[in-house]
Order: sequence, then structure tokens, then C-alpha cells
Amino acid sequence: MKSFFVVFLFVFSLFAVSAVAVANPQSACGQSDVHFDIKKDNGEHVAQAEAGKALVYVIQDEDHPDCLKCDVTTRVGLDGSWIGANNGDSYFFFSVDAGQHHLCADRQPEIGISTKPIALLSFTAEAGETYYFRVHAIYGADRGASYSDFAPVDADEAQYLISISAYANSRPKK
Repeated sequence: MKSFFVVFLFVFSLFAVSAVAVANPQSACGQSDVHFDIKKDNGEHVAQAEAGKALVYVIQDEDHPDCLKCDVTTRVGLDGSWIGANNGDSYFFFSVDAGQHHLCADRQPEIGISTKPIALLSFTAEAGETYYFRVHAIYGADRGASYSDFAPVDADEAQYLISISAYANSRPKK
């Protein structure tokens, strides 16, 4: 009976730990009240990872067939803090320490437009490696923005998307 109780407690503790991890999936995102100003630049931007770190690109491409000038601003969070944002077809990059990381993509709130669910993913970075992630935003005047895809992307596809996109230099609004 004692061993049954120990096994029960062990199984219950595993369930409790996984329930806590699932209870707040937005923990990869930043604070909801943070907004970004973005200046896009069509010049070439070459990135190099800091020594002992990995390099990460986040590329956004959009489909908005029934809406002109409807570029979506998407905030990107890493491990609980916003690290940058894209607007329209754009990209940015940053360095990360080696190890497990959690990314969040979330449409920046706008007055009168409801936001759609966030997109989340995790990855394990290795020092000296480069990782590419694509946010494919679909926007329609009648449905707001949603993300059909937030996923790793092949380096060849990423280089193509970067070549037809602007660099997004984003700063949190004060």
C-alpha cells in the first residue's frame, strides 16, 4: 500500500507540473501593453551572432488580398520578453544563448481591431548556428489578422524571403 501511495504521489506531481506549464502558454510573450514603432529599411543588413551565441531571424510575409495598406505589426517575444516586431513583409534578427527557448508571435493591438490568438513555438539553440522562423500573416478587412504559419523555415527559403523583404528596425514606444 505504501508503494502505491508513493507511485500515486509521483504521477500526481508529474500531472501538476505539466498542468502548470500548460496553464500559462503566453509566458513566452511579453507584457500586453508594449507597442513598437518600426522603421523599415530596404538596405542590406548582414548579421553575425555574438561569440558563443546563436543567430535567429524572424521573417514575416503577408497575404491580404482584399485590403490595401493593411500591413500587420507582429510583436515577437522570446522567453517572456518582447524582443522586436515586424510590419508587413519584413524581418529582423537577434542573438541568443545556447539552450531551450520559447518564441511568441502576437499581433500588436490596434484601436478597433480585435487581435487573434498568439502563435507559439520552442527551439533549442546551439552556439554558432543560425535559425530562421517565418510568420505568415493573413489579413482581411473583415476578419482581422491571423497566423496560418509560425514555424522554422529552410535556410534557402529564408534567404529568398529576406531578399524580397525590408529590414524592420523596431523600438518599444515610450
